[in-house]
Amino acid sequence: VIQIIAFAVPCFLYLGIKGGKLNQYMLKGKFNANILLFSVGAFVVMLLGSLALQLVFYQGGRGLTYDKGYMDTLFASDSSSIGLFLSYCFVPAVCEELFFRGIVIGEYKHYGSFNAILISTLYFTLTHFTTQGFVIYLFAGLVLSFTAVICRSVYPSMVLHMCFNMYALYGNSSFV
Repeated sequence: VIQIIAFAVPCFLYLGIKGGKLNQYMLKGKFNANILLFSVGAFVVMLLGSLALQLVFYQGGRGLTYDKGYMDTLFASDSSSIGLFLSYCFVPAVCEELFFRGIVIGEYKHYGSFNAILISTLYFTLTHFTTQGFVIYLFAGLVLSFTAVICRSVYPSMVLHMCFNMYALYGNSSFV
């Protein structure tokens, strides 16, 4: 619910203010084999990069702690697997990508693609409210932003973000 209020509602309000004239190329994406191949490569880079960053900055994850209360509550609740997927993987990926890649990159692109990527990445990193995971979120934000700009669509970065959140939720307890 917080993700929807914080990111999706402002996106739709902004779209209404702009008269529905949001940077359309970010919302219209052509899907082809090259986009799929690039997205798979970006996911591998994101996954291996986060593992390498954990090794370098967090002693293989041992120095990286996470909010055990939050995760224990998440897994101990009567939530179904689909509920966990929707609340932790799907909704954040869609809402954050629409906001950070769809609006922020789209609006700052006139300053240059690289500057738009940096601004979007910094906003993305800072909204995750963690100094300990700053490096990983910064790296993830860069990969997601480059993916959106290179593919000229937020949809590949949404899927990439969703897959990475699934990895963080189910595959790597030291990440979150």
